[in-house]
Amino acid sequence: MPVRVCLLVVFATLAACDPAPQARTHSMSPVDGRVDLTGEFAGQWDEVCVLAPYATNGQAREVLGVAVNLRDSSRIWNSDGIALLVTMNDRGIAGMFEVPLRPVDFTPLAGCCFSRDDAAFGVSGDGDVFTVREATAGVPAAAACE
Repeated sequence: MPVRVCLLVVFATLAACDPAPQARTHSMSPVDGRVDLTGEFAGQWDEVCVLAPYATNGQAREVLGVAVNLRDSSRIWNSDGIALLVTMNDRGIAGMFEVPLRPVDFTPLAGCCFSRDDAAFGVSGDGDVFTVREATAGVPAAAACE
């Protein structure tokens, strides 16, 4: 009998564990000087948050409002070539996307979250590298997340 109880406790514990979501690489290019994340990321999400290269678990928790182990789910903790865009819904993290800084650099939005309705951004650049400069309403990216 004690063995069955132990097994039930082990199985219940494992069932309750939510495995870390795994980030997927996602490249994108601007269209007409804009990047619209609603068309880039499918699925059920209400908000998108941006983490900068070398983000820590503490920074991720502060921005996302939930704990995540970046070492288990992304290369962002030790990479300077990507930004991590995290889609969120009422259940937590819906998806994680490693976005190369070429051709679109999202680092000006690091530490910011945007609603799905506000997840379109103007970009500026030279045709090879584009930097996100403004949110949908024309607000500069730095001011949009303050």
